Amino acid sequence: MTFQAVWNATNQHLAETFLEKVTHTVFYYLNKFIVGLIIPAIKKDEEEVKEIAWQFERLWGPNHEYLLNSFLKNHFTPSPIEVTTPDGVKLRGTFFKNAAARESAPTVIFYQANSMISKQGGYDWVMTQAALQEFPYNFVYFDYRACGESEKVLPKSEKDFFLDGESIYQFVKDKLQVPPQDIHFYGWSLGGGISSNVKKMSEERKGRYVNERSFNLISNVVKNFLPMISIPLLNPLKSILIPAVCTVATTALSALNWNIDAVEAIEKLKGKTLVVHHPQDELMREEANLFQSLFQRGIAPSDDIQELNLDGGPNRPYFIHGAPLEMFAYEDFNPQHEIAEFLFSSNSSYSERILNRFATASPEFKNRVFALISRMFQHGGRYWGSAEDAFYNRNGQSMTDEMRVRAITQAKFRVIRPYPLLPESYYVSNHTITH
Repeated sequence: MTFQAVWNATNQHLAETFLEKVTHTVFYYLNKFIVGLIIPAIKKDEEEVKEIAWQFERLWGPNHEYLLNSFLKNHFTPSPIEVTTPDGVKLRGTFFKNAAARESAPTVIFYQANSMISKQGGYDWVMTQAALQEFPYNFVYFDYRACGESEKVLPKSEKDFFLDGESIYQFVKDKLQVPPQDIHFYGWSLGGGISSNVKKMSEERKGRYVNERSFNLISNVVKNFLPMISIPLLNPLKSILIPAVCTVATTALSALNWNIDAVEAIEKLKGKTLVVHHPQDELMREEANLFQSLFQRGIAPSDDIQELNLDGGPNRPYFIHGAPLEMFAYEDFNPQHEIAEFLFSSNSSYSERILNRFATASPEFKNRVFALISRMFQHGGRYWGSAEDAFYNRNGQSMTDEMRVRAITQAKFRVIRPYPLLPESYYVSNHTITH
């Protein structure tokens, strides 16, 4: 599937000016160094990209070795896309068509974090939630220029990444014919800074927006990141060197137009926004904290801008910023479920949605759930009578909603295992699960 994006009144400001062209030519090597720091995914060599692509084809090919992808393959068909930006750069990615949706159905565009490329599947958990809860949404992954399988053209400033994201938006709107209000954005880390600036470009972009663990200004991230670097020979001089290096780095970012501003962009967005953050995030703490910056500007949580604090339980991964969302889940706090509820405009919780959809399921699927209940919960005399009686509490031995949801969820995965089973997070995660 190919598409040619065009210059228009919305994105014309992203065109390179004569002065910018001269500056980028003079400071080419400095810019190259800065880009390598900002988006290390550019440094993945050809062999590594090929290996990731091979793993992607293996997961989405005609095999059933992987449980999670067997489930996803029953619900989504991946199609390669190639979108040419107005300045002639070929971006490559994947359009995931939902079997339960039209091509023009509501679509989520994912904007990658700085160390990832699209075929690594960092957002597969969102598709899993859409399939489990039966939301008829499609999804688009893509690589920025110079990353992954996209054309190896070095970005010259933040505007090039904004143009990449704008070109993918044009593809979804004009090629797939998705109405603007049904185009939703999801950006993690660097992707949050890029996606917020793409979304703010026009007032028609009223779809939902998730900004996960992102920053206010990228220069503030640099101030947090540089002190984390350890060079044994220079550590005694760290207190002197770090402030000086930070000053030079932030000055260079601004001079070469790389100081991506997310907080100013979010202030101007139309539609609903969810800011996902953790107060102890190593890279986004203190001055770089996006949510805190919004609060300081008087933009408190409201119907339009909502907050999801990942510090909702005792689980704290070693590296908070890069940890999968499932690692923050605890008892009745599951960030994946809460983000899905927001992104898919659901009025029901995860459990309510699963149970409500089961009420209209086919007799065949219901029988599969009842058979699974027999294996999961009848062992050890947990109830008497049929599994169907137990599900509907007709035998005086009540099942809990948690037990029902486990059975329904695992039946959707077509998992038949003897009791006791592993927790649901084992099956529904960011990672590929093997039998």
